[in-house]
Amino acid sequence: MSFLNKLNSGKITTLFPGRYLCFAPPDWYLSDLLRAVVYSLTRKNNIENLENRLKEVLGPSYVMVTNLGRTALKIGLKSIGLQKGAGVVLPTVICNTVIKAVIEAGCQPILADVENNLHISVKTLNSCQFERAQAVIVPHLYGLYAPIQEIKDWARSKGLYLIDDAAQAVGISVNGSYLGTFGDFGILSFGPFKSLSTPRGGALISNYSEIIERAEKNMIERESYYWVIRRVLGSIIKFHWRPYYLKIYETLNHGKKKASGPYNGVSQKRITNEAFQLSNLEAQLVLAALERTVSIIPRRRKTSYEIWNLLKQFGKFEFIGPHDAPYIKIPIRLHEGLTAEEAIRLFRLMGIEAERIYRPLHLWKEYERYTSKPLPEAEENWERVFLIPNLAAEGLFGMKRLEQAFKALSKI
Repeated sequence: MSFLNKLNSGKITTLFPGRYLCFAPPDWYLSDLLRAVVYSLTRKNNIENLENRLKEVLGPSYVMVTNLGRTALKIGLKSIGLQKGAGVVLPTVICNTVIKAVIEAGCQPILADVENNLHISVKTLNSCQFERAQAVIVPHLYGLYAPIQEIKDWARSKGLYLIDDAAQAVGISVNGSYLGTFGDFGILSFGPFKSLSTPRGGALISNYSEIIERAEKNMIERESYYWVIRRVLGSIIKFHWRPYYLKIYETLNHGKKKASGPYNGVSQKRITNEAFQLSNLEAQLVLAALERTVSIIPRRRKTSYEIWNLLKQFGKFEFIGPHDAPYIKIPIRLHEGLTAEEAIRLFRLMGIEAERIYRPLHLWKEYERYTSKPLPEAEENWERVFLIPNLAAEGLFGMKRLEQAFKALSKI
């Protein structure tokens, strides 16, 4: 039986027993948590400090901190005055929390196809039913960026609001301006697996005071500290001690989870109102991580370049974007042989936390009605592109594990 047949039949259960070693760590330390606890007890202005710091770093005149990027998006859509049922264009390859926020804001999603770089473009926007739209959301995925300036010009020519979704691109600049600042409003996210990874946080940013003023009128209530403490303690286990958490999670869920699903176990108990103010404790953690972006981004760029160099010896794989982008997770395209699902299964067996890209929204039963035509490029990406962690903190040993995995994959 070939290796691939064994892989698909489940006869291979582990190649590297023991703890997982290749994963992307969070951007906050336990020492940050200790300081945050002290500051949250002795200071009352961590949220204000965070808003002021974001203004200094990013340059927009007005900032409102929220608990989630999704909250910022929902409040932002309401604050620009969209009428109920207004069309909002978004790419089909995007986190499903975005389309949920659009629907919760009372708007009608319009799904657009993407290019082979996973992002929308003026071409794909012109191919969708944008005529009934009033706004367009442009996300920047995995530390890459969409052609935001071209889309900004297009949106202006069509009379559409532009939402610059930099949830996965905090601290990344294009032509001297930070992502998140190109639109009528922008959003940031500081949650797990974002470009600035902390337990929770988001921000609504704009150069227009009236948008933030309207947003503040929808003032969101404070979350119980029970949930804050529970979330932070859970983050320590799930992310700081992630290798052990993954092994336990895999053992408890053996045979129950497909390789294509998210391999993070981060789903939280739903609470009635998810739109809360950010806690002082978590605001201080975001502040601590924000100060490290000057070192985090160059380190990610350096590791991306090293992985790109590694892949040059294999003909089956290529980077989706530039070889030196500050990827959070690195999208890899397969040229022949394996599908993304099969590649992920092999990588996980070798102890590397690979995963699928976002499942195109039009392939979800509940969202398929938001497009009336095939979106073939997104479906091709879904089958041929998978994600590997940016091992900026793993060192030479992590790179060695990646090399072994790609060698095994290239022989199939």
